[in-house]
Formats: sequence, structure tokens, C-alpha cells
Amino acid sequence: MAVGETATETFTVRGPNAAPTTLVVTITGTNDAPEITHVEQHIENAQNQKISGIDTAEVDTTHVVGQVTARDIDNGDELSLAYKAGVPTDSQGQSLPKEFLDGNGHLAGLTVDGHGGYTFIPDSAHFGNIPPGQTQVFKVPIEVTDGHGGKDTQEITLTVVGHNRPPEVTNTDIHLVAQKEDFGTQRVTTQELLRLAGATDPDGDTLHVTHVKITGAGGAPVSVQDNGQGEFIFTSKQDQHGDLHFTFEVTDGMPHSQVRTVSATLPVTAVNDKPVASDFRLGSVTESTTSTPKPTRVFTEQEFLNHVKDPDIATDHDVLHLTGTPTLVSGDQSKGRFEVSGNDYRFVPNNPNFHGTVHVTYEVTDSSGAKATAQAAIVVTPTNDPAAITNPHPDFVEEDGKATAHGKLGITDVDGHSEESFHANSHIGGKFGYLQLDSDGNWNYVLTRGDKLVCSNSVKAVSLLSTSRLHLEMERIMT
Repeated sequence: MAVGETATETFTVRGPNAAPTTLVVTITGTNDAPEITHVEQHIENAQNQKISGIDTAEVDTTHVVGQVTARDIDNGDELSLAYKAGVPTDSQGQSLPKEFLDGNGHLAGLTVDGHGGYTFIPDSAHFGNIPPGQTQVFKVPIEVTDGHGGKDTQEITLTVVGHNRPPEVTNTDIHLVAQKEDFGTQRVTTQELLRLAGATDPDGDTLHVTHVKITGAGGAPVSVQDNGQGEFIFTSKQDQHGDLHFTFEVTDGMPHSQVRTVSATLPVTAVNDKPVASDFRLGSVTESTTSTPKPTRVFTEQEFLNHVKDPDIATDHDVLHLTGTPTLVSGDQSKGRFEVSGNDYRFVPNNPNFHGTVHVTYEVTDSSGAKATAQAAIVVTPTNDPAAITNPHPDFVEEDGKATAHGKLGITDVDGHSEESFHANSHIGGKFGYLQLDSDGNWNYVLTRGDKLVCSNSVKAVSLLSTSRLHLEMERIMT
């Protein structure tokens, strides 16, 4: 019966000599204390899925879900039972440090609803100091009341295992000390990267930097070496400038620990690279075959610039120009001149019969004033100039008289004395006779048809072999 609830029961009493008497018995209800009959709990993950086989919650990972079941024999009391958690203690019944408690002095993370259900979620804010792999036991009394002063208490046990907390970084995008182009080998230390990232570990674990990757301004990978002593070593490529981009991970080294990824930028400022000019063969021209020197073809500025390298052209849009007019080297200045021809250049020999190689020195200047010099070769290839043949002492033949003539031809060749010779021939046929010629120019003419030589005006005379006539007769003389 409920508290204050009454019930009566009536009895009729009869005696042998008495009249029947009515007896009324009144029953008044008193409060009976509730009784906790059962407690059960299990572990669930962050997705509220039950995990079988374990009874320990892990910080920031799993939690406890439980149910306290109670009964009360008093009529109506079972519908008004109230549950609450009492003051928690450790496994030895000692008071807990404040770090495990909420603002009301209760075990942090524990909630109990009005139906006896409870949930315990240990987070790193209150339980993070439990070392990874170590456990902490908490005992909490759960009290059930019926609202009429009746109550019952059952102690539940909650066990928490420490969980590794990941590192923390305050700067996920950092900047390293700027370098100049072609900075060579550079070292970045683990401590420098951790300091710039503001990296700390809530568990006090030693932090490490791993998976360092570097790319250049164009995205090309840059080789980086971990020397095993907390240093990362990398070397700039030739003429490399523009920002280098780093990514690396901060870890506490614990198994399955969550890493923090950090980006870093290393600015690399450009410096002007000096152009490099190379010696090359500019072109060739054949020797003049006349008495007038023959100029070479014109050479353009670009033909010179094609043999100059400057990495800043590609990276900084540097522009190169010839400085002034290329000049013949001192040893070749007597051989001709190198001059401007319109917007271009050419070489003009002093001697029309000159052949050989001359060199010009050219200078190139970039946009920043850096200069480079080199030489270009111009080749004048020899040609076979025609020889000049003379007949200094003409001779003659006479019809029906002197039938032979002889002499010696003269020869000069601007190509040199080695070229001044004749092709010997013992019989060079002519219209009226034949000619004999040796390699030194000695000639002998034999008239074979003298009876048919008729001079103008029908006068028999001697035909003088003048130089011009001799040439007509000797068209096939070869030198």
C-alpha cells in the first residue's frame, strides 16, 4: 500500500448470550524503501555501436553505457523513482583530484537519467593525463529514491584507460628564412620547424618531424635528405629561384597517433646571372675571283646571340644585345675589316685573293649590364683564279717556206707559283697545223697545209702569229 493509504476490514462477532457486534479493522499503508535489483553496463564506440569483450572506456575514443534497475513494492512508487550519482572515489575509496570532476563535484562525463540509464564519456579535457595504456578506476554510488524518504544505493565501477593525445600546432603555414638564388646546400632542423609551427604535445611526448617534401616554383620535386640527426638537407638546383614549398608532418611517435600536417615556404630571390658567350664559326665565303674584294654575306645580331646562354632569359625574361660592333682580333686586322651593313654586319677582305680564317671578338650585354665576350670565326674558302698567259716572243711560219715556229709562253696565277704550269701535250691539232707544248710553256708549231695559206689581196706573204692569233690557235691549252 502507498504511504497514507488505508483499508478497512469488517467482522461480525457473535456470542452465545450477546447480540451480534460489528468489528472494523483499519489498515494504514507505510513507506517501503525501493530496492536496486540489477546493474548492467557495456562499452560503445563514437558511433554508439556496442563493443563486445571489453569493459574499459578509452579517453576520447569509447564510452560506457549502463542501466540501473530498481523496484518498489509500494503501490505507485515505482512510477516516481529518482536516480542520482553520488560523490565519486577512486578504487581505494579516496577522494578524486579535481581534474576528474565537473563544476558540481561529480565525476566529469557521467550523466544519469530519470529511468536509471547512465552514460560515462571520458574526454581528454578531464582524463587526458592518464598515461596511454594505463587505467584509472572510479567508483560512483548511484542512489534511487521513491520520494517518500525511501532509498537504495548501488556502487558502479567505471574504468578508464589512457589514450594518446595528438600533437597540437598553432601555425600550419610557416615561412623559413629567405635565401638567394643558387644558395647551395641548406639545412633545416627539426627544432626549427617545430618552433615555427608552435608544436606542443599535451601528453609531454617528444615530437618528431617526418615526411618532409619540397617542390620548386614550377612544382618540380627537390631532393631532401634526413641525416638521422634532426636535420633535413637539400641543395638548390643551378639557377633555381622562386619560392620553395615544404610540407611535413608533426608526430609524437605513438602507435596510431594522429599527425599534424604543416606547410612551409622558403622564398628564394633571384640574382642576375652573367651571360656565357661561346666561340663559334660564323660562316664562310668563297674568295673573290675578280680584282675587287668580295664581301661576305651579312651576319645578323641573332646569329651571335644564338651562341650565348643566359638562364635569366627563361626565368626573368632577360634580354641580350651585342655591345657595339664586333671587331677583328689584332692579328687579323690587316686582312680586312668587319663593318656594319644596314642593321647587320659583314667582313670585307683587303686583298681580293685573300683566303683563310679571320676571327672577330664580340661582346654581349644583358639587361642588368653583365657582359660576356667570345670569338666568331669567318672562313674565306679559296677558289681557282684563272691564270694569265702571254706570248712575249711571237714567231711565224711561211707558206712553202718556213713551216715551223717556236717560242715560250708566259704564265702568272694569283693563286701562287705552284699553280703556274701547263698541261703538256705533244699534239694539239689546229686548222692548218698542230702545236706541241710542254709543262714549262715551251711550244713548237708545225704548218702542215702551207700550200693553202692565202693572204688577203691574193698576195703570198708570211703570216705573223701575233699574241691574239696565237690564242685563237691555242684555245685548248690547259694550265
